[in-house]
Amino acid sequence: MKIDRNKWQSDFEKELDKAEKRQLSKVKNYYKTEYEKGVNSFLAEGQTNNQLLFDSKDLQDIYRDLYLDIGLRFAKWYSKNYDTYIKKGVNPAEYVDQWTNKFAAFGSAVGAQRVTLVAGTAKETLIKITQQLFRDPEFMILGNVEKARILKSQFNKYSQYQSERLVRTEATNAANFGTMESAKTIFPGTQMMKEWISSFDDRTRDTHVDAGSGNPIPYDDSFNVGGAFMMYPGDPAGPSAEVINCRCSVAPFPKTNAEAATEITDINFGLGGANTTGVNNLDIINTINATGSNLEDD
Repeated sequence: MKIDRNKWQSDFEKELDKAEKRQLSKVKNYYKTEYEKGVNSFLAEGQTNNQLLFDSKDLQDIYRDLYLDIGLRFAKWYSKNYDTYIKKGVNPAEYVDQWTNKFAAFGSAVGAQRVTLVAGTAKETLIKITQQLFRDPEFMILGNVEKARILKSQFNKYSQYQSERLVRTEATNAANFGTMESAKTIFPGTQMMKEWISSFDDRTRDTHVDAGSGNPIPYDDSFNVGGAFMMYPGDPAGPSAEVINCRCSVAPFPKTNAEAATEITDINFGLGGANTTGVNNLDIINTINATGSNLEDD
């Protein structure tokens, strides 16, 4: 099977942009709110209680919601592929409960690993900037209104940068995890292959270009990415140097005569449980070459 990589990646990145915008607004507002609490405390008391800012539970909720929202979006998005190949199509609604539990749990697990570092970085930024300004004689002679304006302007920039970094890094992981789970819902991993498809960005890492230049590999195998083994782009098992701000995608696809993973008649495919899907490799190649991934917007 040969995938139109350019069309696939173009569709993936368009969908990813929309998903990120939804989350970026929420995360940026959270950063701004927390930084403003710190600024107000500094102005009123000359210090702030960092224990009250960037609470781990709040950040944990952000991670869970991000993975749930983006994971579901891409699971549905990917499953639409199979409307082209299977007569009665894929009904994503049948899987929503299963996917919801999976993506929320995964987001919580990733968040548990990340929140201490994320909160620590934000607090360090708050302390560093406020202490620098409080040592500036020109700043200190200003009134509280002007001090607040300067401080909030500074932290609005950090809110933008830090929220973009968080969302863009996690969104790629959530999107590719959602894609992988969607594929595995329809076919067993042993019945699939996958490709790493590099982003179009001129800053794409050489290691990611190399990962995307090889042949497809079995679904359950790992990609070798600069010596690190990753199941898909954004995989949190990979080192930060291979994960942060990555925009690459994974493209799973069934082998010829792949067998469905579940009782297909129960999920509106209109096919029998242990029977092959009837997905012909030539049909897949022709369709994907003609329309790319054929993944439509929600």
